[in-house]
Amino acid sequence: SSEVKSTMVEQVESVAVIGTGAMGKRMVGHLEDGGFDVTAHDTSEAALSDASDRGAKTMSSPEEAAAAADLSLIVVGTYEQVEAVLFDEDGIAHAVKEGHIVAISSTLAPEDCISFAEVLQGEGIEVIDVPTCRGEQAAEEGDLLVLGGGPEEAFEKAVPVLQQFAAPENVVRFGEVGTGQVAKTANNTLLWTTLVADYEVLRLARAYGLNLEQLRDVLERSSGDNWTLRE
Repeated sequence: SSEVKSTMVEQVESVAVIGTGAMGKRMVGHLEDGGFDVTAHDTSEAALSDASDRGAKTMSSPEEAAAAADLSLIVVGTYEQVEAVLFDEDGIAHAVKEGHIVAISSTLAPEDCISFAEVLQGEGIEVIDVPTCRGEQAAEEGDLLVLGGGPEEAFEKAVPVLQQFAAPENVVRFGEVGTGQVAKTANNTLLWTTLVADYEVLRLARAYGLNLEQLRDVLERSSGDNWTLRE
């Protein structure tokens, strides 16, 4: 709405990272290196300690972390955890003001992101979905692929944040909220399909007595090459 656009921050300068496990703690480090003010929360003391070591100011709840930020980046594992981060008594929804951007990096059903967005838009809060691909090593190197969806204006304001851990060409908006999750599902479906195919091929080769390392080396140089085979 025009009201939301008028209250949205002109430029994101501060980020709350909610969930500082394997992926989130690495995002914290890149955001700190990029000059953002970073607050962080996790239910694990060890994860919070990692975030602190990488420069974040640690907070006792999602609410407290988000209250200090222009954008909240949610990097938790499940739908239930995202819902709790948003709507529990100490959740983000109770702290942030109109114009705040919630970026959901967790992998969810598209409908879940749409549902969260509909609720939060009533409070003047914009939701974008920004699931990532390529895994922990890419997160460490700042070379993730971000598959995005959400209102164009809010997404564009989030792009400088996302580019701290992904190259500019690897931050891709597909459309409205939820479309990033569809793209992530497409990727994961192909990943798991290929993984199963690799397993069955290698099982067949073992049954016939082939040297599996030799076969993998050949396949990696052939039309059967794929990411899961190499990893």
